Amino acid sequence: NDEVFLLDRKAGKLFTNPGEGGYPRAVGMRSGTEVKLGSQSKMHRFVDTLDHYLQTSVDKLSEAFNEFDLDGSGFLDRRELARMIQKLMPDADARDVEELRTMLDQDGDGQITLPELESTIKEAFEARNAAKTGKSLSTNQALERVRDVLRGNKKTVREAFNEMDADHDGTLYHMEIVRLIKRLLPDMYQKEVRYLLAKLQEFDAGGEGRVTLDELYQALELATVYKVGQGRAGAA
Repeated sequence: NDEVFLLDRKAGKLFTNPGEGGYPRAVGMRSGTEVKLGSQSKMHRFVDTLDHYLQTSVDKLSEAFNEFDLDGSGFLDRRELARMIQKLMPDADARDVEELRTMLDQDGDGQITLPELESTIKEAFEARNAAKTGKSLSTNQALERVRDVLRGNKKTVREAFNEMDADHDGTLYHMEIVRLIKRLLPDMYQKEVRYLLAKLQEFDAGGEGRVTLDELYQALELATVYKVGQGRAGAA
């Protein structure tokens, strides 16, 4: 049997059709009659690249690290890490670099050692897979405070979202979402930031790197999804 997907006609996103108690997962895009399954997210490609280095050989990852540790300090600062990201992912723009640096910087001090890089790659990969399956206790625990903030402060969140939407296109980039959440949750942990980014990246089937306010609530499974007809879906 052909697999049946839910379609958000407004966004063109395709979602899984979950069973009772499940929540739809973004799995691709539809434009006209063309369907593309799988994520177009640059973040996924980068995490996959680093995970490949790690799985192939720790020495290979170490060589890549040392290539960009230009001053031999034993850690990559923000500038060195940006160079490594742009070498491994030439199409990364400044926003991509900031998002990836945030994903990889385990303690948020702006400096990444090789052991920290190895550990963070594993966690980033696990966070992404957890976001993909949606059945992860660690993900739910890591995002519990973030969900509580969004659930309990809808009016404030909407006002902050609109204020930060400088070009008035109805969307914010992923790191802008992080900054929005930090307004309401100033003591946000780095792990919460990484898992939030992983959720947003998993939802980013089209690779735009940004979400509407409704999509933010959908990505964190805080929106009620209504099936309104074959091939169509709505959310509120």
